[in-house]
Amino acid sequence: MSETTAAGSKVTYRAMVIGIASIFVCLALLVGTTLAWFTSTVTVSNNVIRAGTYEAKMYFAGDVYPTAGTGWQEITETTNPFQVAQWYPNSVVYRYFKVTNGSALHQADAKLYIKLDSAQTDPDLASYLHVYSAPVNGAYTLRSGDRKGDMRGLYNALPNEQKALGFEAGGVTVPKATVTDGAKTDGEAVFVVAITLADNAPVGVNTQTVNFTVTVTTELQAD
Repeated sequence: MSETTAAGSKVTYRAMVIGIASIFVCLALLVGTTLAWFTSTVTVSNNVIRAGTYEAKMYFAGDVYPTAGTGWQEITETTNPFQVAQWYPNSVVYRYFKVTNGSALHQADAKLYIKLDSAQTDPDLASYLHVYSAPVNGAYTLRSGDRKGDMRGLYNALPNEQKALGFEAGGVTVPKATVTDGAKTDGEAVFVVAITLADNAPVGVNTQTVNFTVTVTTELQAD
C-alpha cells in the first residue's frame, strides 16, 4: 500500500514538473511573440552630408594704411599689389593686406608667397631688395626684427619642390567670425609686407627689373 502510494507520488511529482516546465516554455514563446508585436524597423536611404562653404577674402592697400576703413582693394587673379615704376636706394614700398574669415568655428592662417620670375643677373636687383613683414593694426615703420631677408636669397634657399609657390613673404592668423543675435561678423586681421632697396645697391641695378608672382592663401586651423 505504501509502495503504491510512493510510486503514485513519484508519477504525480514528475507530471507536475513537466507541466510547470511546459507553462514556462509557453510563457517564453508568448513573451517573444508579444515583443515582436512592438518591434518596428525603418530604413531611410539617400542621406547626404555636404561640407559647408568657407569664405575668405583678401584686400590690399598701398603705402598708406587706410585709417577710415575704406581704401581697401580686393585681391583677384588680375590684381597686382606690387607695381613700382622706380626703385631708389633706401626707398620703401609698403603693402597692407587685410584678410577676412567667414568661419565661425575656426581661425584661419593667411599667407602671402613671392615667386621670382626673373633670372639672376650680375649685379642682381633681387639680391638688394629686402623684405619685411609683421601683423599690424595701423601704419607701419620698418623694424630690424621684422626683416625676412633679401628676395633672391629667400627664393634660392627654397627646396626645388617649393619654388613653384615661392617663399613666404608675410602672413597672419585671422580670428574666427562672431555671431550675435543671428548676425555674423567676419573675423579680420591685417599684415604688412614692406620691400626696400638697400642703400649699398650698385649702380648697375638701376637698369634692371624684377618680375615676381604673388600667391595668397588662407587655410582654416584644425582644433
